[in-house]
Amino acid sequence: TQLSTLERRLTLQQQAVTQYERALTAANDKLQECFTRQGDYTQRLIDARAAQEALRAQVAAAAQQVRTFSQTLGDSDSATIAAKANLDALKTEYRASVQEVKKLAGQNTALQKSTQSAADTVSTANVNLNNARAAVKSTQAEIEKTNQLLATAKSAWTAAGKSLEDFGRKCDAVGKGLTTAGRALTTT
Repeated sequence: TQLSTLERRLTLQQQAVTQYERALTAANDKLQECFTRQGDYTQRLIDARAAQEALRAQVAAAAQQVRTFSQTLGDSDSATIAAKANLDALKTEYRASVQEVKKLAGQNTALQKSTQSAADTVSTANVNLNNARAAVKSTQAEIEKTNQLLATAKSAWTAAGKSLEDFGRKCDAVGKGLTTAGRALTTT
C-alpha cells in the first residue's frame, strides 16, 4: 500500500540522515585536524623565516668582519682565515635555511589547499544532511496526509456501511409488512 511504501522510504531516509551526520562529524574532525596542522606549519614557517633573517644578518656581519680583517691584518693572517671559515659555515647554514623556508612554504601551501578541501567537504556534508532532513520531513508530512485520507475514507465507508445497514433493516421491516399483507390478501 501507499502507506507502507512511505514508511519504508522514511526508514531509508532516516538511515541516510544518520549516515550524513556521521559524514559531517568526520568532515568536521578532518577540518579541525587540517586547521591545527596548518597553524603549526604556519608557526614553523614564521620561526624558520626569522631564523633565516638572523642568519642573513650574521652572514653580513661575518662578511664585514672578513673584509675588515683582510684589510687590516691581511688575507694570510689566522684571524682572517678563521673569519673566512666562519663566513663559509654561515653561508652554508644560510643556504640550508633558505631551503627549509622553501620546503615549509610549500608544505604550508599544500596544507592550505587541504584545509580548504576539508572546509568544502564540511559544507557539502551540511548541505547533504539538510537535504536528507528535509526529505524526512516531507515524507513524514506525506505519511500524515495519507493517514488523514485513510481516516477520512474509513469514516466515509463506515458511514456508508451504517446507512446501508439502516436501509437494509427498513427494507426488512417493509418486506415483513408486505408479507403479512400478502398473506392476508391470499386468505381472503
